[in-house]
Amino acid sequence: MKNPYFFNISWLTVTAIVIALTLYGPCLNSKWCFQFPEALENILIGIISSAILLVLTEIINYFVDRKKYGFLQKNYLKKVITEVNEGRARSDKIENKIELEFTNQIRYINDSIYHELLYYRCDKIEYITKLKYHHHGIYTGIVEYLDHTQSDLRNNKIVKTEAFITLNLNLANKMTGAGSFKYRNRDDFGKFEFQVDDQNPGRIIVSYINTIPSGLAEGYEVWVKR
Repeated sequence: MKNPYFFNISWLTVTAIVIALTLYGPCLNSKWCFQFPEALENILIGIISSAILLVLTEIINYFVDRKKYGFLQKNYLKKVITEVNEGRARSDKIENKIELEFTNQIRYINDSIYHELLYYRCDKIEYITKLKYHHHGIYTGIVEYLDHTQSDLRNNKIVKTEAFITLNLNLANKMTGAGSFKYRNRDDFGKFEFQVDDQNPGRIIVSYINTIPSGLAEGYEVWVKR
């Protein structure tokens, strides 16, 4: 992902160097030294000075941007992973809850339409989210998941897969945002919305919904700073 700060610093620096060499380079060899008209020389010096000032400004803006919006660049552990109950039914309205929880390795969350996926805790494997900050509140990263197509939980066969994600921080309040994801090994796409815990910036609550191919998977996750 192209960083506009680096891009601006690069072309401004090149511009200043090229003009400086044009202005003073020939005089390094006295045989070819010549004098620019004073008005043109002043203009070129003004351009060099402006370019240097803009480079310094971009460097300052780069560090200010990272300090202000880059605070989520960390590795996170998934502490909670949930899905929406079938038919979006409230947990207290579901029959045979105990049997379903035991059979499906889930835990229905009281007074909600969600159930937690307990096998993520029981398999003793850490599922990591890695976030990398770029600029202007934009993050990319990799999220690890259980690969349901390759794993066999009954026989303790655990296979991970990864999803590529992009998160866009809300610059107005810095505590909410949205993004998208795509699994590495298949055409499976979806959307994120997230909120940073005001009291604990190392904790992120992420809601997700699959858009392609099924549009059925939906739930939320809790990521905690590793």
